[in-house]
Order: sequence, then structure tokens, then C-alpha cells
Amino acid sequence: MKIALIGTHCTGKTGLVAQTYGWFIRNGKSVNIIKEMSENPPTRLPINEETTLAAQRAILFFQMGYESALSNYHDHLISDRGTIDNWMYLQRVREKIVREGVPISFAEEKILGPLEDLSIAWSSTYDYQFVLSPGRYKIEQNRIRSIDPVFQGEINDSLTKYIDEHTFPGDIYSLSSARDYFDQVKETIRRDYPEEFKID
Repeated sequence: MKIALIGTHCTGKTGLVAQTYGWFIRNGKSVNIIKEMSENPPTRLPINEETTLAAQRAILFFQMGYESALSNYHDHLISDRGTIDNWMYLQRVREKIVREGVPISFAEEKILGPLEDLSIAWSSTYDYQFVLSPGRYKIEQNRIRSIDPVFQGEINDSLTKYIDEHTFPGDIYSLSSARDYFDQVKETIRRDYPEEFKID
């Protein structure tokens, strides 16, 4: 089983990953965590408002490669991001470049379409994609995340709109901020695997 948590920064994804990981361990599962690639790539890349097309392209491929590698050793993976997240940042960079009148190379323009298709196609490898929205948690500085609420809102709005307007190969579950996120994740997985996740 592979799970992706989707959403802009400071929505509680990392904490939910840790809770879900612990739950899998308590139920005797072979599981590992895919940390957010923008924070843990082989080399530090520009992210947030300063990110680039090249950086987001690299993060996308790091994400898919790391998931593929770990799937050889664990039955279950829980990812702090999904490839749809990555496409949102790629798309935002492109829009910013166009707005500022900076020319995009022919090769760069040609590769964006296939990267979008790849991001959507890769999302079919997740058994569950859970979407978290901002508002429940305060934006906190950790020397990595952007603390600009406008930027956070822009990414969230783009993601929400994109999910509403597109068809994806697998189910996407939007978690309600009115209820505990972890409880909702457990309920969803237990509906499909009641015998495998009996321990809380």
C-alpha cells in the first residue's frame, strides 16, 4: 500500500505521516516514510517562492525514484507529498515566468506537458491520496518553509481548483478540518482492510 498526503505547507502533513506510520507499525506492517523531497534531496534546491522549473523537475524525479527504491524493501509507504503537489509548484513557476515576460526555452516548454501527464499518471501508484487544507495549523518558521500566508493560499487554491477540474486514476480524499485528520485516515483504510488494522 502506498499513501500520499497532499497539500500546501503547514497543513499538518508531517505530523499525520508520523501518526499513520506509528499506526502501521503497531499493526505489524513493514512500512517506511517518504520525507518531503524538497527538504531532503541529494542536494539543496531552491524552493518556495524562489523555486525554479529545474528544481521542481528534479524534485519530481527524486520523489518517484525514492518511492520506487523503497518499494523494494517495504510493503507500505507513506509519503509527505504526492506528485500532484509537485505539479502545482511547477505550474506556478511557469505562470510566474510568463507574467514577468521571461522567455521559456523551446525544450522547457515542450517538456511541461509530459511532466503534467507523468504527475497525474504517477498518482495512480498511490492507493490513497489524502488532501489537507490550511487553516488548522499556524505557519511556523523552520528555516525551510515559506511563512507567507498569501503564498500558502495561492498554492492551496491552485491545488483545490486542479483537483476539481481533473480526473485522476485513483481516489482522492479531502480530509475535513472539523474532525481529527488521523481518525479520518484510519476510518478510510479500515473500510478496505478491516482485518489488517485492528489495533489503534
